[in-house]
Amino acid sequence: MYEPIALSVPSIGAAGELAQAALNGRLTLCAGAGVSLESGLPDGGTMAAEIHRRLIESVAGFPDCDPTQLLSVADAAEFVGELARLQDEILAAFPTLRTAPPSFAHQALAVLALEGAGNIAITNYDTCVERGSSSATERIDAIVTDEDRAGF
Repeated sequence: MYEPIALSVPSIGAAGELAQAALNGRLTLCAGAGVSLESGLPDGGTMAAEIHRRLIESVAGFPDCDPTQLLSVADAAEFVGELARLQDEILAAFPTLRTAPPSFAHQALAVLALEGAGNIAITNYDTCVERGSSSATERIDAIVTDEDRAGF
């Protein structure tokens, strides 16, 4: 049974705890491809299935893999030396990955990153968070490769 907390009892709640973690530099936000659905982009499973279909049709001897997991499809493409083809197929199948309008979630993540409120770990395939800031003078640096990570 619900028992309300008396108004005299201090409580910051979940939002307050998140704000406090951000102020203390202890906040890390994680987001996946689902954050881009509002921008009209596919989730990871949809993207994986389409890319898998394209590679099965165009690459002789494409190995078995989990067609619902993009990492599995990418591993299979790497195994047969077709990573460049994988990238080409992703951009051909989903041309708006670089141009889709950033959603409110993208913009919020961008502002939090630029304000130094915490770290953001995303597994998106688009650039909506990087483009989500309205700032013309500040940009979000994305870590994509091991070489990028060495700079941080």
